[in-house]
Amino acid sequence: MGELFLKENSKEVKAFNFRQTLPESKTSNQEPVSHKSSFFWSIYTQVKKSGCRQMIKFEWFETLTESQAETLKQFYYSLPLIHVEQYPGWNNLGGDGESVKYCVAAEDGKLKGYVIVREYKKIEAKIILGPLCKNADDTIGIVLEVIRYYKKKNYLSLLVLLGMSVGTDATYIQYSLFKKHRFSWHFDKLNKGTLLLKLSDRGEEEIVRSFSEGHRRAIKKGLVNNFTCRVLQCPCEIDQFANGYFEMLDRRTLSSSLERCKRKMSSIYDWLQKEKKGFFLGLFENEKMLGGLLVLFRGEMAECYCGFSLRDDRKLRINHVTVYEAMKLVKQLGIPYFDLGGYFILVDEDDQVYHINQFKKGFHGEYFFYPPIMYFDLKPFGTSIIRFLKYAKGKITYRKRISP
Repeated sequence: MGELFLKENSKEVKAFNFRQTLPESKTSNQEPVSHKSSFFWSIYTQVKKSGCRQMIKFEWFETLTESQAETLKQFYYSLPLIHVEQYPGWNNLGGDGESVKYCVAAEDGKLKGYVIVREYKKIEAKIILGPLCKNADDTIGIVLEVIRYYKKKNYLSLLVLLGMSVGTDATYIQYSLFKKHRFSWHFDKLNKGTLLLKLSDRGEEEIVRSFSEGHRRAIKKGLVNNFTCRVLQCPCEIDQFANGYFEMLDRRTLSSSLERCKRKMSSIYDWLQKEKKGFFLGLFENEKMLGGLLVLFRGEMAECYCGFSLRDDRKLRINHVTVYEAMKLVKQLGIPYFDLGGYFILVDEDDQVYHINQFKKGFHGEYFFYPPIMYFDLKPFGTSIIRFLKYAKGKITYRKRISP
């Protein structure tokens, strides 16, 4: 049986046992053999590198064993730029049961990269902030394999948001993919970036001085009000956080339920207790939680994953104080960068997200933009069909919401 191994600190860590025997050697003009089981589809692909042809093997999994998940986690943490959306098992936190597939790539028995693909209604597949690889060529290979796999499964469309900044590598990947399989771009509010603050080379006073005048005043006013800000340490505080977060979602007419919020936040809290890769922060006044922030660590960054503030007639700037206190804690932990958690530049000015953008801009971080989303038609007009279906569903939902 073949085995994948991941080199980690000069040690070989066992990753996977292939469930198929490697094919017998063949003459040079023969194609490698494909194998299929109820859980995965495995192929062998010839990839030309540096003038020689090497063997890449892709395996597909619906679920991972404990040892398989551990190997992917080691690879995940070995990369400098990572996103929790590609963390093995993240999609299952809270018991939502989101349908995903894992595509794992290996070469000469060594792990080259992987991607978690989300599946929607058996017609649309999405790669969100992935694949995770150590070079651009491996990224291209995995995306092409995902295209092949979902075309065979008769999906209509594949959406790909690369988890890297706009730049040379992203441009090379996009040109290479376009040459192999044409895709389209839609410049809409789904395309995203973020704002990064470098904390490692500045003191707290210098960081605060870099904020806008309005933000400095808001933070000063919040500190005068004697709010207390602390890391949440028990399930009952996580329940308070979930209640506040759900109230915010409900206020913005974003679909969710209180029980679902509680399950999700409780699962993330349990995950943080085990992985030590972030924290829940709460802002209190007389033991009442006025606001909160969930911060996740990813490589050299700490990201504001989600947060909330309760409505208050005093118009207190709760979010300003919470984010500032989170920055202080992240700096104390020695994490170089603070990620304000998303910046959607193409939203309309009457959208609540626009005002969230303005709030984040007040911290005067540096822009970090992801490449535009790539939409691959796996069937003729597949992306257009899905966009129409989503538009129609949105109209129906809106009419139901406003009807008496």
